[in-house]
Amino acid sequence: MSLIDFPNVPPLPGIPDLRRSTFGVLAQTGLLGKLQGLDIFGLLDAFLNPTWQLVSYETGKLIIEPDSVIGFEFRADARVAGYPMEQGAFASYNKVVLPNECRMRVTCGGNGKMDRGKFLVTLERLKDSVEKFQIVTPDRTYPVVTLAAFDYKRTATNGITLLTVDLLMQEVRETAGVVFGPVKEPAAADPASMSCLKPLDPTTAQASDYDGHAIA
Repeated sequence: MSLIDFPNVPPLPGIPDLRRSTFGVLAQTGLLGKLQGLDIFGLLDAFLNPTWQLVSYETGKLIIEPDSVIGFEFRADARVAGYPMEQGAFASYNKVVLPNECRMRVTCGGNGKMDRGKFLVTLERLKDSVEKFQIVTPDRTYPVVTLAAFDYKRTATNGITLLTVDLLMQEVRETAGVVFGPVKEPAAADPASMSCLKPLDPTTAQASDYDGHAIA
C-alpha cells in the first residue's frame, strides 16, 4: 500500500489503520515548521529530501537534472573460472571481478530544470562518448561510471508528456600504464634501429630477374 501523507481514517471497528509517511504526520501536526526553524545546519532537508545526482567526474558539475528519481538498482558480479576433472569432479582456479552496474529510473516532464529535448540530447551525448561521471546516492557514491545504454517511454497513465527513462551505467576501471626508464647497463637495453628505413622501387635488372610465375 502506498504511503499517504495523512489520510483521514475514522477510528471505527473493522477499519484498519493506514500507513502514514513521516513527512505527512509532521506537516499535519505542525511539527515540521518548528523543526525547520530549529534546523540551522540544513540537516532536516537532507533527511526529508535525499540527494540523487549525476555529477561530472572532471568538473564536478551536474550533467543531467531529472525531475525525480523513482528507482535505483545496483549489481556487483564476478566470474569463477574452473575446469572438469576425473570422475565428474570440478575444480575452480580463478575469480575475476567484473565492473559493477547501476540502473536508475528517472523522470523528466520538461517543467523542471531541464526540458525534454535537452534531457534526451544530453543522454545521447553521454551514451556515444566516453565521458565519466559519479552517481551520488543517499547511501554511497559510485565514483567512476559511464552511460552504457538508456531507454525511455511515455504512457497515458503517467502523462503522455512525462518521460520515464531507464539508465544503465557501468563502472569504469582505470589501469595505470607502465613506463620504463633508462637502464643502468646499456648492454641490457632492447635493440633499437637508429636508421630510417624506406621502401625503394626495384631497379630494371632486379625486376627482370624476378619471375612471378616461378619459385626458385
